[in-house]
Amino acid sequence: GAVVALVMADGSDDPRDLVVYYDLIVNGGFDAVFGSRFLRESNVTQYPLMKRILNRIGNRLLQILFSCSFNDLTNAFKAYRKENLFDIQPLESEGFDITIEISLGMVQKGFHIKQVAVNWKERSAGASKMKLFKACRLYLARAIELRFKRETFPGML
Repeated sequence: GAVVALVMADGSDDPRDLVVYYDLIVNGGFDAVFGSRFLRESNVTQYPLMKRILNRIGNRLLQILFSCSFNDLTNAFKAYRKENLFDIQPLESEGFDITIEISLGMVQKGFHIKQVAVNWKERSAGASKMKLFKACRLYLARAIELRFKRETFPGML
């Protein structure tokens, strides 16, 4: 229906947080809800140290590039008012960086976004197909492209 949510399939995101997201969009008037693993109220279990370090550096760079306060833009676990997703088209990403492209598109368009603490735990089985350093490069390249792409976001220059 009215809300689209991105959730990792590895079980690291807590489905109960979706209820909070949905309520904030449908009843709270927000256009998007961004889950953060790095708020004081967040409950994070077994987050790998190297991933945490790179994540904090990357998110700080994104905050500076996009002049925003969201501290976990790289977290895919977000929800969006479906109708607003049409306003950030065209989307160009073909991999994990789609999550950053959507998030930053919403930020750039000035949508009403709420950041909330989430519950997150390291996967208990299987191995991620995402390669950390490759993903970092991909996210950074996508972010720089979005930040300086004149024809899509003229108000950002």
